[in-house]
Amino acid sequence: YLGGLIKSESTESDQMWIHAVDMKPYSCGTCDYKAQTRGELKKHEITHTGNRRYACDSCDYKATTLSQLRSHSKIHTGERPYLCEICGYRASQQGRLKIHVRTHTGEKPFVCGSCDYRTICPTNLKTHIRTHTGERPYACPSCAYRANTSGSLKQHIKIHLRGKSYACDRCDYRASQLGTLREHKRTHTGEKQYTCHRCDYRAFTRISLKKHMKTHSEKKLFACASCDFKATQLGHLKYHMKTHNGVKPYACHNCDYKGFSRNTLKQHMKTHSEKELYACGSCDYRAATQSSLKIHMKTHTGEKTCYICDFKATEFGTLKRHIMTHTDETPYDCDICDYRATENFMKIHKIKYHNTIPIPSNGQSN
Repeated sequence: YLGGLIKSESTESDQMWIHAVDMKPYSCGTCDYKAQTRGELKKHEITHTGNRRYACDSCDYKATTLSQLRSHSKIHTGERPYLCEICGYRASQQGRLKIHVRTHTGEKPFVCGSCDYRTICPTNLKTHIRTHTGERPYACPSCAYRANTSGSLKQHIKIHLRGKSYACDRCDYRASQLGTLREHKRTHTGEKQYTCHRCDYRAFTRISLKKHMKTHSEKKLFACASCDFKATQLGHLKYHMKTHNGVKPYACHNCDYKGFSRNTLKQHMKTHSEKELYACGSCDYRAATQSSLKIHMKTHTGEKTCYICDFKATEFGTLKRHIMTHTDETPYDCDICDYRATENFMKIHKIKYHNTIPIPSNGQSN
């Protein structure tokens, strides 16, 4: 027996290591931590008191026990006494070596209770769970930004320290990192190089693709009380709810437009920037990207395709109504109450709240 693992012999005499999940009978009364001995539990409980009296001489780290400080100090000394016998990797702490070995064995013992996510260490799981709860515990001291990991916060703080020195030559966007600027420039060229292997979705950035992939793997736990919509994250549900309550807090300072989110307002603002726009030669349509204009031109050649997704229609009016599902336009008025919505949401509203068959108002406002 060693460190929570049991060594056993297989029928072929090769050694296996299996997790001893039933060898931790001592539970913490504050969190889900379990220990093998009372001594380990006592050490752990100190972490809840906030009494970190052992300070590192080389950085701001403080530990609750002397052994924790000694283990931490190896980071500064470069001492890595724990060797991986498979690849030669060396670790400063035995716990880190144990996590590393799992990259070879494929063992992922830490499982999310809300989706199929599995990981090799508890820290990764703790960070992942925040994607379900929406928790962002790391606050920026200079602005209202909050992050779900300390690493994300450190990257954000660089914006305040260095400034946004990388400027886009097509618009007013500025970035603190060259890689971020390169990803932004793809919004002008229409290049979406990150492809989902489960569907036809394509994204400008890795982060956007990563968020999209959750729609395939995660359970949709957050349900809308007004319709059948379900979301994988609380933030997505809150954004969706704005389509019901009509709240549009983001206003354009150049016209009367109001949007549900910063992103919708940001896309709208491009219509006011002359250097941003690509004009259609057949109508008044103007696009923020050249690729969007190319897609729009198909509406004049007989192929009526949505410039946002792959939807196609035989009639321009049908296409126009479809496009409203992507925008903030709500041209249909309920003749019973003050509710405004797109055609599909109006149908749902009338059936659910007025028990009537909806009759569209043909885009005319009262």
